[in-house]
Amino acid sequence: MNLFHKSILIICSFGLWNQQALSQDFSPAKFYLRGKLLSIIAIEDNWYSSVSLGAEYRFHKRFSIVLDAVHYSHKLEREVSKNGDASDYDEYAQPDRRTYLTLELKYHFIEFKKWNNSSLYFNGYSKAGGHSIRTEDNYPLEENEIFHLNGNFADAGISVGMNMNFTHNFGMDVNLGACHRFEKQSYWKTDELMNSIYFPQQQLNQYRANIRVNFYWTFKPLFPKSK
Repeated sequence: MNLFHKSILIICSFGLWNQQALSQDFSPAKFYLRGKLLSIIAIEDNWYSSVSLGAEYRFHKRFSIVLDAVHYSHKLEREVSKNGDASDYDEYAQPDRRTYLTLELKYHFIEFKKWNNSSLYFNGYSKAGGHSIRTEDNYPLEENEIFHLNGNFADAGISVGMNMNFTHNFGMDVNLGACHRFEKQSYWKTDELMNSIYFPQQQLNQYRANIRVNFYWTFKPLFPKSK
């Protein structure tokens, strides 16, 4: 049983045990449309961008299920001077991209009525998708650098987060957690003598911190409470 399955069992068990909490007057079933379009420069010549689109369905008062499609890119740029003139140069890029689906199961354990029913939650989540690195011609490679990669990966993890409702319809979802990544890669890499070496079907297993941000629009309750 992997980390994702264990986290789902813990969340479900806690919800069933907390029957008194489940009987409280929490929000009725709702549907959220989620997404983001972000692009930032962490430091010079390091670009990070992320595009996502998905949906969240809130049900049984405290539970919700989320499905997101995500494209993430980290682009590193390096300068190549012309004729030794540092002020006259071209830039070449090495994009590192991941495209994947994310599935989450959330348990909302606190809701704040005064903050438009914003809520804190635990979740168990899983990601699955593809990974690629492509390097432009004339990009100045360094020793022991991967310059071409194809791979597939899957993450399984848990996190804690908050649905922050700025209005009754618009809000932001932020969570922070950790996951275990399983990845199979085939890639080309330079060595100390700048020779190109091919590494097929390499296995990668590692634990990673994870932070996710999405904005959402809430539609009217699908099953409004009867008056």
